[in-house]
Amino acid sequence: MSSDNVLFEKFVWGEAELAALDARNFKRNSGGKLASCNIWTVECATLILCIKGLQKSAVPKKSGDEEARCIEKLLRTPSPRNHTIPAELVECPDSYLIFMSFLAPSDMIYTKPLSVLLDFTEQILEGIQFMQEQHIAFVDVAPSNVVYAPHEPIGFGLLKAMPGRFYFIDFGSAHLLPGGPGGGLVITDYKTYGGHYDPPESEDRVDPYAYDVLQRLKKEDKIYVPSALLDYIDILTAPIPEHRPSIQRATRLFIVLRIWMLCTNWLQRVLKHAHVDWFTLQGWRLIQCFI
Repeated sequence: MSSDNVLFEKFVWGEAELAALDARNFKRNSGGKLASCNIWTVECATLILCIKGLQKSAVPKKSGDEEARCIEKLLRTPSPRNHTIPAELVECPDSYLIFMSFLAPSDMIYTKPLSVLLDFTEQILEGIQFMQEQHIAFVDVAPSNVVYAPHEPIGFGLLKAMPGRFYFIDFGSAHLLPGGPGGGLVITDYKTYGGHYDPPESEDRVDPYAYDVLQRLKKEDKIYVPSALLDYIDILTAPIPEHRPSIQRATRLFIVLRIWMLCTNWLQRVLKHAHVDWFTLQGWRLIQCFI
């Protein structure tokens, strides 16, 4: 479920918003807006930047205010574990603008070596854990909401994205909460502001922190994802929230899984692919008993 149509259907690019672009010498692309009516691409030298507009309102969650609050808090908390896309948040009289570099979609992980797929998973877990420590639930963890800086630094100043880093974008479903995980917090507005994956427990009362652990990778016929990694994803997607690991345990499990998968990957040179996949999966299931 995307929040853009709900929140930004009537977003207006007024004089103040356009002046903010012009003040930074950003050249608006002739194509104008992207698929969502609150996003615009602009050119700066040889770079393409993405500008997202958030409408203000007297009711925070029915506007861009909540998204802006989450992003502002994360941008003010620098850390190597912070995977919020580097951005500049600009406040206008009736809106907020988010200036960020236009990066590659994370779907490219499925065409890269195994190490990139593992990097993606590790960085997503790291970013979720960091957000939860700031009492922020993303509530829409999906590959389409993650972008990638593949080769070299992209952007400049506050917008500089580092190579090999995955970043979260689109905080339209995010919640800034009064407490952290384990406190029994639930959200009741999932049906309006929820994420891509329906929570198996219920849409009426959702534990946002447990929902953020509910990650999925693609399971398409033409895309290979190792069985051991899919088994790990099954742990994260347990139908009952209490049966999903905390983000701390999910991270510990993945660190061990990553080491194991990289250790067995060399077997591809001497054994058939299917045999290596089976051996890695069975070994992973045995290792879990001791973690």
